[in-house]
Amino acid sequence: MNEREVVVTGIGAVSPIGIGQEGLWEGVLAEKSAVDRITCFDPSPFRSQIAAEVRGFDPLDYMDAKRVRRLDRFAQFSLASALMALEDGGLSPGAVERDRGGVFMGSALGGVSMAESEHVKYLKDGLRAVDPSLALAVYGGASSCNIAIDLGFTAANSSNSNS
Repeated sequence: MNEREVVVTGIGAVSPIGIGQEGLWEGVLAEKSAVDRITCFDPSPFRSQIAAEVRGFDPLDYMDAKRVRRLDRFAQFSLASALMALEDGGLSPGAVERDRGGVFMGSALGGVSMAESEHVKYLKDGLRAVDPSLALAVYGGASSCNIAIDLGFTAANSSNSNS
């Protein structure tokens, strides 16, 4: 039986209490809750109007504008986290053998935000108004697949869904 080794070499975090290794640690040390009134949409129709949102994240710090447009926010978070983890570990995507680099991610809902905005377009203007890459951008596996594509990893790739 072959034993496989897994090595975690770096940390990448996009979280409500901080972005990046230092931001996350500062957030932990601050001992302040990130839960506040929702700002990314109007929560007034809902009973609960609070959440722990990620604020201050600029995807353009991690990818070009074309990539930002094609990825839902959850996949942007995932790709940014992967890039931060590589940098924190002192690695570049080319330093990892393509056939040995794997990606494992998890998402509760995938790209719900993009799916909802595209649904509004569909209702207003019909099927032709919907982004043709919608299905590829919003499903739960979009995060791990986009990381693997961007980093050139061809080994195991898996996403679990916990909804």
